[in-house]
Amino acid sequence: MSVNFFKHKEKLVDAYNDVLNDKSDTDWALFTYEGNNNDIKVQATGDEGLEELEGEFNNGKIMYAFVRIDDPNTNMKKYILIVWQGDGVPATRKGACANHVKDVNRFFKGSHMTLYARNDDDITPEEIMRQVRKSTSNFSFVAPKEDHSASTPVGSVYKRTNAEQEIKSSRNEKFWLKVQQEEDTRRSEEKKKEAQKRRQEAVEVKERETKSEENRKNIVAAREREISEKMKAQKLADDNASRRMEEKKRWVRKKTCFEFISNPFCDEGSCFSSLYANTSLLFQEAQEREQEAALQDIRRARRTQSIEHAQVVLFMSWYISCYVLNFISQPNLCMLCGLA
Repeated sequence: MSVNFFKHKEKLVDAYNDVLNDKSDTDWALFTYEGNNNDIKVQATGDEGLEELEGEFNNGKIMYAFVRIDDPNTNMKKYILIVWQGDGVPATRKGACANHVKDVNRFFKGSHMTLYARNDDDITPEEIMRQVRKSTSNFSFVAPKEDHSASTPVGSVYKRTNAEQEIKSSRNEKFWLKVQQEEDTRRSEEKKKEAQKRRQEAVEVKERETKSEENRKNIVAAREREISEKMKAQKLADDNASRRMEEKKRWVRKKTCFEFISNPFCDEGSCFSSLYANTSLLFQEAQEREQEAALQDIRRARRTQSIEHAQVVLFMSWYISCYVLNFISQPNLCMLCGLA
């Protein structure tokens, strides 16, 4: 991916112009990447020369320094660009940033030479000045003498144009304008993709919630039908037991009446014994009815408890399923709600 100068362009240009300005005390500016992305930012500036700059380099970063020095061979101002690739930088990062040097040179235009440094021995002031002297040792510069006898044009505003420089400047402007447009297009596409992804996730979450609600309703309805069928069956069994008990009572009464009617001259002992037996039977049946009523009360209480327990279980299963679905879609929010 290409290097990006637009995010901090104003600060980059200000630091660069301070180094170019001879009237400014700033004689070096150090630049590096912002985090792990390709945005260039200003790391530091200074006015105490190479000795101060030497301590600013970081072995774990890739950095660029734009420096103004005095050339000892020509007594002129020289601008050099130092490309620092620390020993602690991963090889993949070095390979990715190697293609950025040309763009950095193009942005910080005006440098007379580019130096590459990898360790502390390459950035000492002595080593940097040795490289500068070596590059200008084959040239001798003699300042031009002013010819005061030559007449100068008066009242002219003519200024010679440099066609090659203007063409390069125009090309650079077009290049950076194109890069800016491509970056804007990329960011716009990323925003659209992110918005579409969020809409898709919202639709999926809504579908999962709808399905969960339908499943819960189906489970509740099935459980209610099951409970209703059990209650109907129990009521039918209770009704049958009551009907059998009533039939047994009627049969006993009929039997007693039949004995009195069929044998009115029976002795008193046998009649009372038969009446006592029937009375005992009725008392026993009354006890059985009381026991049956107590059992029915116990059954009703158990049915009520089972219904309440089933409702609690259904509610907890529905709550857990909803929480799981929300946790899948929005884990951070669910964790915050759980902590709250």
